[in-house]
Parts: sequence; structure tokens; C-alpha cells
Amino acid sequence: MLKLNLLSTLVLPMLIGSQSAWAQVESKVSPSNTSVPRTANDTTENSRTFSLGVTRTLGLTKHHAIEKLDLGNFNLFNGNTKQAITAYKAALAIVPDNWEAHYGLCNCYVSNRNYAQAIAECQVMLQLKPNDKTALLLLGNLLKSQGRISESIVTLQKAEKLGAHGSSLHTSLGLALAQSDKLDEAMAHLNIAIAEEKKGANADAHLGKAVVLYKQSSKQEALGECDKAILARGGNYPQARNFKAEILVNLGRLDEAKQEYLTEIGKEDALPSCFQSLGNIYLKEGNLAEASKTFDLGMKWYPRDGDISLGRAVTLEKQKRTDEAIMAFQQSLSLIKDKAKLAIWQKHLSELQALNSVN
Repeated sequence: MLKLNLLSTLVLPMLIGSQSAWAQVESKVSPSNTSVPRTANDTTENSRTFSLGVTRTLGLTKHHAIEKLDLGNFNLFNGNTKQAITAYKAALAIVPDNWEAHYGLCNCYVSNRNYAQAIAECQVMLQLKPNDKTALLLLGNLLKSQGRISESIVTLQKAEKLGAHGSSLHTSLGLALAQSDKLDEAMAHLNIAIAEEKKGANADAHLGKAVVLYKQSSKQEALGECDKAILARGGNYPQARNFKAEILVNLGRLDEAKQEYLTEIGKEDALPSCFQSLGNIYLKEGNLAEASKTFDLGMKWYPRDGDISLGRAVTLEKQKRTDEAIMAFQQSLSLIKDKAKLAIWQKHLSELQALNSVN
């Protein structure tokens, strides 16, 4: 079953207005907060001179911090996340509790798919601004992407209670509720998301509705929502097309399913599961030539995918190419992380090796 780890709403607009962003710094580094208690030997002139020196130094410090934040924003905007991270960290070295710099870092980590660090930055942002709706929405999406669904729902619902609204919030909340099998609530939010979408059709919300309908055994209606999701993305939405193909397989409409998988491979950024599923259909049909072609192509796209590698090994075994199959299984086992699954295939490989030695 498709996992709704959709991250299309994660990377949020940057806050470019650095000067206003640093207004909070004024009270922290102003001369009045850093003055030294006067002693009996102090003179008015000496005190004035010291105060002016501190003012000048702190002004330069603030200026350098703003420059680093601006540099981070510039690099992130232009896709240079490595340089952006360096700049944001430099800004935080000067002013550790600046919200905007943490926000920029979070966006960098999301762009790099480093979701654990992105979540950590979100949590820092919420320590600084506990009721910030932007940070709550971002954290809710990140938690959902990591399978922490109950935490995601709580976070997104808090954002909603604080006044967050719009298509993005309802899409995220609807998808999280769908994953937790709270189907009626999920459908309500997804319908709101579709109604409130201002930029056209909401592809993610339509895919979410397809999943809800499928779970409710309304498979034909689910297919319709998949089509709407694909159309909303201009015909290029591999997650929706893959799910549509899964539904067609479940309905026994294998020729239509194969066509969807082939379209995904030929015209979209095909998912690993596309090669796995299409290859398995060919295996069940006994079409070993097409299965071999599918798994071989999948290995070129995803050389570290254990399931595609296993499919290739099984195909070689069925083609009686035993020596090649044994080598392929050995390669596959190095890619499998699930211990139970690994044990099953290790046993199969041992039996195949034993049989091959006898022959």
C-alpha cells in the first residue's frame, strides 16, 4: 500500500527581510544592556569613551550577523544548500537564538532530505516561538514523512487551533489522518483542501482521497481520484500513477496496470516499486524475457534496491541460469536490511547452492 509521505508542502518561502528579522537583537546587544557598573575612580569622560566603543563593536557584530543571514538566504534561494548552511551557522554563532537562521537551516536540511536534522531545527524554532504556526505546520509534515503519524496529527491540530488554515494545512492533516485510518476525518480535511486550493487542482489531496476511498472499498472511485491527481500534475505524478496501477492489479485488470507502469517508466521519474511490481506481473505470467528486461532496467535506476535485485535473481533462477542466479542472490542479500526477510532468502540461496553442487 502506498505510504503518503508527500513532502510537496515542506520547503516554505524564505524570510528575506533580514533587517526586521533582527529587531529582536536590538534589545539583547544594546549598550544599555552591556554597560559596566561604574566605580569611584570612573570619570564621566572615561565612561563615555567606553560606552561609545561598546556601541561601535556591537553595531559591527549585528551587521556581520545580518550579512551572514542574507548570505544564507541568497545561497538557499539559488540552490547552494552547502554554502547556505555554512552562512546560517555563522549567523547563529553570533546570535544563537535567531529564529530566522534556524528556519533557513531547516529549509536547507529539508532540501537535502536530512529530515532528522530538519526536525531538530523545527524543535529549536518552537522553543523560541512555541505558538508559531509556520514552524508547527513544517514540523507536522516532517513528522509525517518519518512515519511518526500520531505526533504529526497532534502538531498539525495544534497549528489549526492556533489559527492556521488554508489548503496546505488541510492537505497535510488529511494525509496524516488517512495514514492513521481515521478515514472520515481525513476525507473531511481533504475535501476542504480541494475546495480552498487557490492555485488550481490539489494533486496531493486528490491522491489522499484515492487512498481513503480504496480503504473504504470504493476502488472505482479511487481510480477516478488518481486520474485527477495525475491530471493536476500535468500527467507526471509517479506516486499517483503507481497507486492507480496497484488498484488495477487488485481488480485483476493486469493489462491496464502494466500500461500504467510502462507509462511511469517511459515518461516519469519511476519509483522503485514500479519496477518491482511490473517485473512481478511478468514473472507470474511466465514472461521471463520481459521480467528480465524490467528488473535489469530497474537495477540501472536503483542499483541499491534489494527488492529489484531479488526480482532479477529469481528471474535468472527461473531461466535456469543457476550460476548467475546464485551470484545475483548473493548481491541481493547484501542489500536486504529486514532480518526476517534476509533469513528466508539466505535459506533459499543455500538450497539453490546445494542443488547446484549436486548437478
